[in-house]
Amino acid sequence: MKQYSGSFFILLALFIFSHQNTSAQYDHGNRLEAGYDYSGIGHSVHLLYQHSLKRFLISGGMRVHLNKHSPAVGGPPYEYTMRPNNFRQNFGPVLSIDYLIPAENWFAKPFLGYHAQLGFMGRRYVGRNDISAGTWTSYEVESPLYNWQNHLVVGSYFPFTKSIDLKIYGGLGMGALFNIDPRLNPFKRTEQEYGYQLGISLSYRLPKR
Repeated sequence: MKQYSGSFFILLALFIFSHQNTSAQYDHGNRLEAGYDYSGIGHSVHLLYQHSLKRFLISGGMRVHLNKHSPAVGGPPYEYTMRPNNFRQNFGPVLSIDYLIPAENWFAKPFLGYHAQLGFMGRRYVGRNDISAGTWTSYEVESPLYNWQNHLVVGSYFPFTKSIDLKIYGGLGMGALFNIDPRLNPFKRTEQEYGYQLGISLSYRLPKR
C-alpha cells in the first residue's frame, strides 16, 4: 500500500486545486456514509451515521473487516495480519470528527479530522517458507488482540449528485495494541505502532424532517 500513498495525496491535491475557483454552496446536513479504508488493522468497509454540528461532522458506526494480506517492505513477504477467529470479530466500532475548513468559493469541501477505530481479533503470520507450503502461524487465538487506531487526516467532500458526496481522505497516526500473545513476549503485552490511513466513501444526505 505504501507505494500508492504518494500518488493518492498528489491526486487529491490536484483535484482540490483544479476546482478552487468554482462556486458551489451546499448544506452538508445529517448523512449516512458507506466506504472503504485501510489502516493498521487492515482493509475494511464501514457504515456510519454522520451528525452535522455547524462545521463539525461527528460520525459513528461499524467497520467490517476484509481478510486481505498486507505485503511487507523488505524482510518476510508478509507482516502480522489481523485475522478474525470467529464471526463477531469481523466487526468493530468507528468514530470520526471532521472539521470543514471555510472555503466559500471552492467546488469541494476540504476538512481536517480525527478518525479512530477498534479491531479485536487474532493475527496470523505468513513467513517466507510458508508461501509455497500454504501455512501460517496463528496468534491471539484464545484471547483476541485489541488494536486501537488513531489518525489525524486531511481530505475533502466532492459533490457527486445533489444529495451524494464523494469523500476522499488520508492521514498519519498511531495504533495501540493490547493483549499481545504471550508467546511473542511474555513481559510486554502492549505496544504502540505508527501507521497511516487511506479511505474513500460515499456520503448520502438524509432528507430533512
